[in-house]
Amino acid sequence: MTRPTPAALAALALLALVFLTGPALAQDPAAATPQAPAPAAPSARVEDMAWLAGHWRGEGLGGQVEEFWTEPQAGQMIGLFRLVKDGKLVFSEHMALGVDASGALVMKVKHFSPEFVGWEDKEGAVRFVFEEVKPGFARSKALTIQRDGDRLDFALRLRRGEEVREEPLRMSRVRQP
Repeated sequence: MTRPTPAALAALALLALVFLTGPALAQDPAAATPQAPAPAAPSARVEDMAWLAGHWRGEGLGGQVEEFWTEPQAGQMIGLFRLVKDGKLVFSEHMALGVDASGALVMKVKHFSPEFVGWEDKEGAVRFVFEEVKPGFARSKALTIQRDGDRLDFALRLRRGEEVREEPLRMSRVRQP
């Protein structure tokens, strides 16, 4: 009698394992269901947006716009924005930029009237999930930000019903004395 080869023994062991565990797997629906992959590591970190930090002023949305961004700290950057037309505040925004629980780099925005009444409900915020981030550039479905030296340009895509229009905001760095 000839002895089986190591390869034949391995194949036989694999067949036995499938035969013995197959019925158990077939009876347990969870075992047959593919598991969700573990969350991916963030493709961008808040530090990748440090180029946004500073004081910016310019034109957009039919008036004068101004924005301030803090340096990254504790996993976030904080921003403030205001729109002024004819010498009057139209609205302001408070913004938080950071990585959310899914690992995505997200800018959350809350809007306020001149009387400091929030537009979004207490728990709500407008969210911009950035799909691409590189030095001087960030893009989400509704917002693109580009920096070139002391210039900062935003392309905000606004939807009203089925209509989408792009609103440019062009700002320059404000130099502190």
